[in-house]
Amino acid sequence: MSFSRAAFGLLVLGAGVFIAQIWFEILRPEIFAKTLVTLGIVLALVLIWGFVQRENRESAKLRDPERRE
Repeated sequence: MSFSRAAFGLLVLGAGVFIAQIWFEILRPEIFAKTLVTLGIVLALVLIWGFVQRENRESAKLRDPERRE
């Protein structure tokens, strides 16, 4: 799975939890806050990791003349 798909999935999951909380109050407020903060942190980590991986691939292409397009 690509990192952008994982990040998008986490974003959709967070939005779904947020909408469900607004309409149905499925979680206590403190648990809801912890859940959203945790989802935000994981989303940030996935985006950062994807960025680092992409930069490593691009750097490897620049260092190796045979891998250039």
